Amino acid sequence: MELNTGKYDLTTPKYFKDVLETDGFDTAFKLNKPQEQITLAEPSIGRKLTVSTNRNGLIMYTADALPAEISTNRGPAQRWIGVALEPQTLPDAVHFSHFGDVTMMPNQTKTVVMKYKLEE
Repeated sequence: MELNTGKYDLTTPKYFKDVLETDGFDTAFKLNKPQEQITLAEPSIGRKLTVSTNRNGLIMYTADALPAEISTNRGPAQRWIGVALEPQTLPDAVHFSHFGDVTMMPNQTKTVVMKYKLEE
């Protein structure tokens, strides 16, 4: 699948309303640079969330399939009520070594970086 076209091209800023169309995201994105930053912003209220990570992948989930039986502080769940940004090693790395190493040996330690900064 070509990921730099249509709703999957997030290399330049876009409004969610313009990319969500009929389906949301439950999508893995490949990050190309160490300490890559991902930004969600709502200019009309001045809120911005920046995520920095040294992971090579990011899952973005826009909660488009939550059942209405789930209750939130704003009432029943609705499509696209929230968004999750989940830095991680690219999915299926156990089958594709160039996706990154996800193995952990006994007594081994690993350090990863995930920073979330909220500005209001």
